[in-house]
Amino acid sequence: MRTLKPAAVLLLAALAASGCASGAKKQAAQFKEQNSILASNLTECQSTRDGLETKLNTSNASLAQANSRVKDLSVQLDSAKRAGAAAQSRYLESARAFQSLKAESDKSSQALSQANDQLSVMRASMEKAVADAAAANDRANQQVAELSRQIAMLQARSAEQAVKSPVANARPMPAGKSSASAGEK
Repeated sequence: MRTLKPAAVLLLAALAASGCASGAKKQAAQFKEQNSILASNLTECQSTRDGLETKLNTSNASLAQANSRVKDLSVQLDSAKRAGAAAQSRYLESARAFQSLKAESDKSSQALSQANDQLSVMRASMEKAVADAAAANDRANQQVAELSRQIAMLQARSAEQAVKSPVANARPMPAGKSSASAGEK
């Protein structure tokens, strides 16, 4: 809707008042009434426009704040994505290290099991060798005891025979000494 400026409306009213006829007065009164209505409409439109401009400015400020918040959240989201990717990378690296350690642990466990098996075999062999050595030692001790007993018996017999026949057990004198002794007499 097009609004007429108050000066133009007043000019028309002045022309109407300057002497047109009674129809012109009537028309001038209508113009005056329309001018008043239009002036109040204009004031109302201006206040509405001012209110809408204030709302628009408020909305623009809110929109700017929202845009700023969206940018902040986008930065935080990007940071979270990078942190998530880094954490996933560290997880994958840790998982690979764990698998490597697990494989190494399995190898060590297998080597330990084999070493324990070998140790068991060696222990059994050592225990058998110790038992065999103990048995051999016992047999040797028995043989030494038997030999000692036999030697003691032989010594006892020898002592008995020496007492029974002292001359038979005496040794003959060497031949060279008895003739030298005889020549001196």
